[in-house]
Amino acid sequence: VKLSRLCEQDKILKDLEARISSLKNDKDKLERVLDMSHQQMEQYQEQPAHVHKIAYQQRLLQEDLVTIRAQISCVSTVYMSAWAWLCLSPFTDNGRLGGNCNISF
Repeated sequence: VKLSRLCEQDKILKDLEARISSLKNDKDKLERVLDMSHQQMEQYQEQPAHVHKIAYQQRLLQEDLVTIRAQISCVSTVYMSAWAWLCLSPFTDNGRLGGNCNISF
C-alpha cells in the first residue's frame, strides 16, 4: 500500500511538472510573438490600418499571456502541495524523503 501510494504521488508530480513545462514553453512562445509584434508596430507606424491590427493582436497576446501565467501559478501551487504531502507523508521515512524536500522545476 505504501509503495503504490508513493508511486501514485510520484506520477502526479511528474504530470504536474510536464504541465508546468508545457505552459512555460507556451508562455515563452507568446512572449517572442509579442516582441515581434512590437517590432512590426515600429515598422508600420506610418500605416494606421496596420498599426490598429497589430495593436489588436497585441491585446489578444497579452490576454493569453495573463491566462497562461495564471495557469502556471495555479499548477505550481498544486505541485507544491503535492510535493509537501509527499515530504510529510506518513508513507515515507518518518515523513521525510531522505532529508531532500527541495522544490525545483
